[in-house]
Amino acid sequence: MKIMKKSSVQVAFSPNGLKTTFKNITLSDFVEKVENNPFSFEVSPRSESVGGGWNLKLYEGKEEMGGGVFEAGDEGYSAAYAQGFDWQYQRL
Repeated sequence: MKIMKKSSVQVAFSPNGLKTTFKNITLSDFVEKVENNPFSFEVSPRSESVGGGWNLKLYEGKEEMGGGVFEAGDEGYSAAYAQGFDWQYQRL
């Protein structure tokens, strides 16, 4: 009996950029999964009238599944984007 190894894609943010590690999956299979992934996210600025910062929306297909509010500035944007990216790619 042959035991199949689980495939995975690990993505990590670092000060030097994005590091992606593929285990037991080809790049073409990964690209296909990304193209057919129903999970997505959107990061948009919040109005100053409600405190500013960034708004994260998480989607499955066209349905909003959650999200969050993040502080203004580059750090807030990076945190929102990282959480959205994790939402999308942990489901591949």
